Amino acid sequence: MATHSAVSSKSAEEWAQKNLEGWPPKTIALAVDLIKKYGEPDDAAPHQITWYRNGPWKRTSILKEGALHKFPSRTRTCWSRRSITAYPRKR
Repeated sequence: MATHSAVSSKSAEEWAQKNLEGWPPKTIALAVDLIKKYGEPDDAAPHQITWYRNGPWKRTSILKEGALHKFPSRTRTCWSRRSITAYPRKR
């Protein structure tokens, strides 16, 4: 299980500057906010960074370019979260 601890604004900005070169400014700003809250990501790839088991979330991911969708209007979303859901066992 991953453990996450908040980091300073300076540390978050340094990490983003070092690891997110070429990413859109809005996406970098979102990443800095999440790094300040949850610490450095557990997984970093050229097009996605991910934290696992941060707070009530199974994972939180930020995508470099985002995902295009049409609801409620045509837009691009650059982050996603998956919650941990427990379902009762069928007996």
